[in-house]
Amino acid sequence: MRVRRLAWGLLGLCVALTAAGLAFAVVNRGAAQVNTLGSPEFDALFSVVYLAFPVVGALIASRQPRNAIGWLFLTTGLGRAIDYAFLGYATHALIEAPGSLPGGALAGLLADLTWVPSLLGGTALLFLLFPHGRLPSRRWRPVVWLTGAVTLAYVAGTALNPELYYFADVANPLGVEAMSTTAGVDADPSGSETGTAG
Repeated sequence: MRVRRLAWGLLGLCVALTAAGLAFAVVNRGAAQVNTLGSPEFDALFSVVYLAFPVVGALIASRQPRNAIGWLFLTTGLGRAIDYAFLGYATHALIEAPGSLPGGALAGLLADLTWVPSLLGGTALLFLLFPHGRLPSRRWRPVVWLTGAVTLAYVAGTALNPELYYFADVANPLGVEAMSTTAGVDADPSGSETGTAG
């Protein structure tokens, strides 16, 4: 019973976050909207269609809670919904109406952190585990470990990068300056770049 509630609760959260993202898309129409797929309209359509993932996931997880596919569909859909909602929030807080909402940079970071794991990690694992939620054989375990390692490396690198991905001119609230690709390089007046001594 608790598992069913969890599955349907995650679906409800996906729907709520997607609705919030759509609301921000309408409110942010005056801004040069940041988006993941080329245009705000396509982003909105993609996010609504992507709700099919958590819907299918909730149906599977509520009936077969031991099947990893259901939970994978749910978490993949949740990652996309988080990305969409918080990208809209950050766009409003940082571009459309700067300072009107708190935590704009943190929202942008959360959007940065979720889009690759939800799309890349979720898709790779779905192919490996479909349809029974188990690997075809033990030989595929290194692929799972590699997918996990790449996902963790992306999350760690993004979390520590001094600039945000979606908002390049905004400082990452968790960023470490030493992780910058331009650390230790200054441009001199003639336009050439010179390394500074540490």
